[in-house]
Amino acid sequence: ATSREGPQTQRIPVTDENDVVKARGCGRALCLQAGCSPSGVVRFTTVGSELARNIVQYAGHGEVTLQGRSVSGRMQIEVSAVDEGPGIPNLDEILAGRYRSRQGLGKGLTGSKQIMDEFDIQTQPGKGTKVVARMFAR
Repeated sequence: ATSREGPQTQRIPVTDENDVVKARGCGRALCLQAGCSPSGVVRFTTVGSELARNIVQYAGHGEVTLQGRSVSGRMQIEVSAVDEGPGIPNLDEILAGRYRSRQGLGKGLTGSKQIMDEFDIQTQPGKGTKVVARMFAR
């Protein structure tokens, strides 16, 4: 970890289901370090798992980064997922809740957005996707 990112930054390469499990465990550890409530731990680890699983399912490989930092005296934790996969051509449809994927319900990204304090997706067809989700520990 560099001083710019803070002492709690962890990068996890993601290529298969074992990496999804690792991301979930590391997310849980970060939550506990940050002082999250049990429900906060569940929310954060669910989103981290979802983002890592999306990398495996849709891009094949990528990276999940977990970090915590103090913002205005409050602990904020963040998960970001980056891949160089095919991108998400129908992002508006997905976020509007009108999409059902072949692998699942198609609710992972919209559900993740609903339970986090901040949620941002940048995607470009053929160039990949970056998702950043943040929440304050509570």
